[in-house]
Amino acid sequence: MKKRLLLTVALLALLFVTALGAYLIITITGNVQVEESITITPDSFVMVLYPGETQIQEIEVVNSSNIDVTIDIGLTVSSPEIIVTAPDSIKIKPSGTETFDIEIFAPLDVEPNDFTITLEISRG
Repeated sequence: MKKRLLLTVALLALLFVTALGAYLIITITGNVQVEESITITPDSFVMVLYPGETQIQEIEVVNSSNIDVTIDIGLTVSSPEIIVTAPDSIKIKPSGTETFDIEIFAPLDVEPNDFTITLEISRG
């Protein structure tokens, strides 16, 4: 019985020493920030047209990520008096740059006025 008690105490002491031998060295925490990989220039434009004229505004899209990205292009014009065309979407390769054109046409019968063109660019 005495031998068994000594063995139990020795085993408990060994477990205690082993538990003391394992300790935490450091806890590391980090901050992960997810950023938009697409940049678009220009972010606004001003254009002067005369009746019967067409002008083109070039838009540049840069993809900084390492995957293909497709963007959808929504187009709103403040008045149907001017005609504006743009692609519905474009695909940009990893670390790539693509450009697309917005074509704006002022018909001969359009009255002088200010018009607003809004492009809404989103991930496809």
